[in-house]
Amino acid sequence: MPVDHAALDSAIESTIAPQAAETDRSGTFPRAGIDALGKAGMLGLISAEDVGGRGADMAAAAQVIERIAGVCGSTAMVLLMHYSATALIEAHGDRATREAIAGNRHLTTLAFSEAGSRSHFWAPLGTAEPDGDDVRLNSDKSWVTAAGEADSYVWSSRPLTGDGPMTIWLVPSDAAGLDVGGPFDGFGLRGNASNPIKSKGVSVAGSAMLGADGAGLDLALASALPYFLVLNASFSLGLMEALVTKARDHLVDVRLDHLGQSLAEQPLQRARFARLRTRTDTVRTFRDDTLAALGAGREDATLRVLQVKAVAGEAAAEVADGVMRLCGGSAFRKATGVERLFRDSLAARVMAPTTEALHDFVGRATLGLPLF
Repeated sequence: MPVDHAALDSAIESTIAPQAAETDRSGTFPRAGIDALGKAGMLGLISAEDVGGRGADMAAAAQVIERIAGVCGSTAMVLLMHYSATALIEAHGDRATREAIAGNRHLTTLAFSEAGSRSHFWAPLGTAEPDGDDVRLNSDKSWVTAAGEADSYVWSSRPLTGDGPMTIWLVPSDAAGLDVGGPFDGFGLRGNASNPIKSKGVSVAGSAMLGADGAGLDLALASALPYFLVLNASFSLGLMEALVTKARDHLVDVRLDHLGQSLAEQPLQRARFARLRTRTDTVRTFRDDTLAALGAGREDATLRVLQVKAVAGEAAAEVADGVMRLCGGSAFRKATGVERLFRDSLAARVMAPTTEALHDFVGRATLGLPLF
């Protein structure tokens, strides 16, 4: 099924947009916005139809993330992480959880990054120890979006006994022994509750394992990571479009009365705006080509996926800086919303896998070296 754009627009206009500035100012989790997205059918967007979801593809999810990101980056990031985790649950999770997500009653998220290995999410240090039919998890997660707000965490650990660097678990957020830090007080994306979580002997059923013991990295690379990277690019693209729109409005509306002209009539400002518009359109072309490569199973699909977040994230930061310069002093006023978009645009650079890590992966992939 396609995205219900009318329902999405209603959720944005009635709830998400009116609360975006306050979400940023206070750093409050956008619960009302997430609930509105649930009512609009967006939490179950990529869930299979046979469990009650809409069965939408990655391209549809990319449209949704792009649309929301330009309004409220925090809300968009929470949904982005939900879709990334859902992709893994859809492939390997239990039917009851899948039905809850499909029914828009369950928010999930990824819990991969750890204090000891930081942005190297592929090298978890947390342990999983057998305890009869159950497993006890001990870990120190450093960044978990929607920490304390999601209903479940797609959680990484070292394997029980299997070969490989990682095993993945579905951990209920109300499991005893989970200690959520916070509150999150960040530079940007201030409402996304990206807090640390420590697990101390957290008990989960053996059946909570997603896929095979030790196979977690392969599973993440096959399902969660493509969603995460492509939707991150869409997130950056949504911010860029919002920024360029604000720059356009500024140039058209502001006048130099002593010249009797608008800023749009000044050649230097026009040229600077044109570069920002072109940069944004270039990213859209690259993002769309990545989706096309995945959809067609092209030989270069993996390479495009590894490139797309870095391409879009760096471009978003550059466009945000350009819009701040182009709009001048007015961009520093919180009322315009430019400075909030500017701050949110910088997140992709440092979010694992970082731009530097992705460049290394691309270099390895194109030089015939193993990724890890």
